[in-house]
Amino acid sequence: MKRASIIPLVLTMTAVTAYATDFTFAVTAGDWSQTENWSPAGRPGSGDTATILNGQTCRVENSNEAAFAVTVNSGGVLAIKGKDLSIAYSASNTQRVTVNGRIEFSKPSSVTPRLVVNSSVKLGGNGSLQASLFDSLGPAIIEVVGNHDYRLTVESPLLVRGSFSITSPCILY
Repeated sequence: MKRASIIPLVLTMTAVTAYATDFTFAVTAGDWSQTENWSPAGRPGSGDTATILNGQTCRVENSNEAAFAVTVNSGGVLAIKGKDLSIAYSASNTQRVTVNGRIEFSKPSSVTPRLVVNSSVKLGGNGSLQASLFDSLGPAIIEVVGNHDYRLTVESPLLVRGSFSITSPCILY
């Protein structure tokens, strides 16, 4: 009797994790929304992780996008241009945005680019978030939506440079 009750639990846990995919941006430069720009073929969604490698520039400019977690490796660039990049909800984990390269926010139209998080999120790494008007970028918004207990943590030595509005309780380390 005990074996019968354990097996369905294991199958349920496997089914939940089977949908998460680790995507790697596979071209030198291109838009997040293009499925052929990712390996494996497709594009990251709210349950997936996205990685931008050294020497690559991934742009979020054709549509709003989402991921579970994002990593921008040293020498890589994630350019959010007048759109939203949402870091999706997880009840069990603090989401992670690791920036060892650069995330650039630019406002090519009347729409301000946003990093939207609907969970607790840690921004960390050795890179930078840039929305500096001096660099022809910004302004930008980092917005935490949903539960008022969510926290945005910015860990040192990540550099946040430029004109940002942060709409969240924020912890800086």
